[in-house]
Amino acid sequence: MNEVFRLREKIRDFNAAPAAEEPEQVSPSGEIDEAREARRQELAAGFCEAIDKLTEILDQECEAVRKHRISAIPEFARAKEQMLASMERILDEAVEDGLSLRANYKGIDAEERLRRFDDATRRNMAALEALNGAVKRVVDLTVKAMEAENSEGLYARGGKTVRPTEVSPAGINLDL
Repeated sequence: MNEVFRLREKIRDFNAAPAAEEPEQVSPSGEIDEAREARRQELAAGFCEAIDKLTEILDQECEAVRKHRISAIPEFARAKEQMLASMERILDEAVEDGLSLRANYKGIDAEERLRRFDDATRRNMAALEALNGAVKRVVDLTVKAMEAENSEGLYARGGKTVRPTEVSPAGINLDL
């Protein structure tokens, strides 16, 4: 779940300041730097595509948890890590090129994507936390059942069941 927090921080980095139109770069001859603008568009589109893919991965993971396909969780963790690496690469390229990805672009609604992503991360975290709670509960019940099964009928003064190793003078497991 830690990667979800890292991903949310990356998204916040992307959208830290309100989106604003940047002045278009003008070359010394007075023409708009179309190559720079195309590069900015490319990176922004790639970042938005990564957000969409990541949102889809998070939704698929929630569905897998809901259907008890627990064996798929490591695959989803790898996919989320790959998307984080892709997003970091895009952000690093934008910084290297001195480009801002926060500007509004035609056909790219980053705000809506970020809202869907945030909703997906909340659902995903809730599903994974519920799964974690269920696993802990099963483990606790299993341990209690095993302790009850292995009880030697030994009780401490307070009435609590004690294991043989807890009463052995040397602390040795006598069941060996």
